[in-house]
Amino acid sequence: ELSALGYNRNDRKYLVWFDSDPRNTPMCGIGTVYVDDRATGNLNDALGGYARADYICWNWSEGHELMHTLGAVQPTAPHATAGLHCTDEYDQMCYPDNPTAAMAFPCPASHDQLFDCGHDDYFSASAAPGSYLATHWNTATSSFLTSATPTYPTATGGGYVLDGYGGLHPIALGGTRAPAA
Repeated sequence: ELSALGYNRNDRKYLVWFDSDPRNTPMCGIGTVYVDDRATGNLNDALGGYARADYICWNWSEGHELMHTLGAVQPTAPHATAGLHCTDEYDQMCYPDNPTAAMAFPCPASHDQLFDCGHDDYFSASAAPGSYLATHWNTATSSFLTSATPTYPTATGGGYVLDGYGGLHPIALGGTRAPAA
């Protein structure tokens, strides 16, 4: 459906909050991930994707599903599970997604909202030469995570702003949006 509405660009990763019924959809979410562990020319870096956060896990699963769209966790990673997660807790991407996943706990529970316990499975800003992430897909090198100066499109038309009290206020748009100070 989103693709048919024009949300299909390969230079975008889309996040959708899904107001699911937990009685019918017990999942926390789902994300597009391509099984491709090449360090360069990786499909996760070349193609767009979709991340869906289901109602029962709003405010937790967004980062997890977006990290999947960036390519985490490849099945060749040192601590990978069969379900594209990892076994070295505590970590946003690690949990026992199948009965044979033997969990280890090298990081403290306070790291549960952080990515890649040990920085050796899917994200390292400074992978050691010769390490798995130096020779395989490292989401930290994704072109979707860039420090480039953003461009601000020209916005025209109108819309509504929702205030903190549930009121809708019409707005008119025009000109070029300026960066926030």
